[in-house]
Amino acid sequence: HVWEVSCHHHFLNNLSVPEQKAVALKTENAFYYSYYEEAVLAPTWSEAVLSGLRDRRSEAPDVINAMHRFNIYQEVVCGFIYRALRAAVGEAWLADP
Repeated sequence: HVWEVSCHHHFLNNLSVPEQKAVALKTENAFYYSYYEEAVLAPTWSEAVLSGLRDRRSEAPDVINAMHRFNIYQEVVCGFIYRALRAAVGEAWLADP
């Protein structure tokens, strides 16, 4: 197990940050991270909330309240915290979301 973890760690260290995200975030982790990223990258705070309240991508063609259904409140709150920090200190001081 230790050998496998060290090989995986060595492999990830040689990749760029976007590539690390793609490899490290699988299945359910990627699903929840996508809601955080959506909250960070939305043009406005209200659009970030509305995208969680009227989610069309997870159970297409139905529109659902993903915040309630998948309990993504913490992802949205963390996204808002990142947005507030980015506005307060600037992007140069923050890591990639």
